[in-house]
Amino acid sequence: EDVEELVGKEVYIDADNLPEMSVEEDGYAALVGWTVLTPGEDEETIIEVGEISDFMDIPNNPCIEVDTINGAVIIPLHEDFIISLDPEYQEIIMSIPEGLL
Repeated sequence: EDVEELVGKEVYIDADNLPEMSVEEDGYAALVGWTVLTPGEDEETIIEVGEISDFMDIPNNPCIEVDTINGAVIIPLHEDFIISLDPEYQEIIMSIPEGLL
């Protein structure tokens, strides 16, 4: 009976009350909300690609969906593309193959 009162209604929760997700404990799904960066043409430049909006756990080919200024793109989350992960700043630096952006 108590649940029937909530059916069809929106329920909100304060983001501060959600548990912290970590890549070590929760896997790559924890990357949603992180910023994707890629090296520029010179080694000192870092370019912001966009924010990860989704993780797709496709067997043998996990991918992330990244919201960029040109729209959403899907990037394979292959370990050869990952340069570094920074949990403190929630940033992932990736070497993204040409043609994916």
